[in-house]
Amino acid sequence: MRKHSLFPWLVIAAQLFIYGQFWYGADKTTTDFPAFHATALVWKSGQQPYDLENQCRVEKQVNPVQPCLPFAHPPILLPAMAAVSDWNYVASYWRWTLFTSFLLVLCLIPLYFLSKDLPRAVQSMLFFPAVFGLWMGQDNALVLLSVLLFVWMLKVDKDFLAGAALSLGVVKPQLVLVLAVPLIFSRVKAFLGFFTGGFILVIFSLALVGTAGLKGILNLTVLMSKIEGFGVWPEGMYNVTGILARSGLNHFWVWPIFLLAIVSVCILWKRKNLNLATISIAIIVSIFTAPHVHLWDLSLLILPMLTLHRLAPAIGSLIIIATFPFGVTYATTYAMMLTLAILHYRTLKSGPRLSED
Repeated sequence: MRKHSLFPWLVIAAQLFIYGQFWYGADKTTTDFPAFHATALVWKSGQQPYDLENQCRVEKQVNPVQPCLPFAHPPILLPAMAAVSDWNYVASYWRWTLFTSFLLVLCLIPLYFLSKDLPRAVQSMLFFPAVFGLWMGQDNALVLLSVLLFVWMLKVDKDFLAGAALSLGVVKPQLVLVLAVPLIFSRVKAFLGFFTGGFILVIFSLALVGTAGLKGILNLTVLMSKIEGFGVWPEGMYNVTGILARSGLNHFWVWPIFLLAIVSVCILWKRKNLNLATISIAIIVSIFTAPHVHLWDLSLLILPMLTLHRLAPAIGSLIIIATFPFGVTYATTYAMMLTLAILHYRTLKSGPRLSED
């Protein structure tokens, strides 16, 4: 029994060592952080942070070789980005990743209360896409935290707080809309929490960047939605957009597929209520159909894995990493998502709410 309980911690220690070695030696200028860093510095200087020319000018001072990466995320984290950023790029990178690592560690709280298993919670937090997002300087940890808090609050019947927690995920709205809109038909109070939280964040954003900044976000979003240039790289996406791009098909079709996904989850939650199975299926659907999904966004698969074996995230991480050299990572990831969806579909319950699981 002692060896059985010790083994997961040995796996966790090995992962931390391997991740740390890779992270420390990686090139910090080839991540996505230059876009975050530049936007923060532009804002600190009193200029419009969502002006592409301003962003690119500062980015080129950090790395003149890399293409300009536009920053179109809502400005929710802009004060934190500015607090950690100065003209020392590497030091700014480490301060930012310390902050996002703290957000990821906070995920342990809902993970533990949802699983009642500390090794399982820690192992879930170390799922490779989540850690890869930290290395890339992304803000996926906040989206993961918001979704996990959302599920936990639903489980303890705090619907309004659940919706408010989910609203924090609007830094990547394409990932949370599939979860938010169906609440209208299944948990109205939770949707009101999401709407209220979203409204407060809009006011907060206005205070940070003004109407010109919000218009700039829309312009950058439209520019990036064309999925051409600016480091968007649709061929590298792990969902329908990536399949269309790699097949040479028009990416326009991702939008009707995305809308169909929202409708499908509305029907699923209305008929089967909210429980870990239906929410897990919705998360998988969101990841697979969202217009913009890269490897770090797969960190949301942590929740569908949570009810499986405590080493499921480690196995998933190993599969993703091991298939990189063979060029079959995308197919393997799709198979992983399909397997998770099937497993959860087989456990669907028609009656109980999440709090009664």
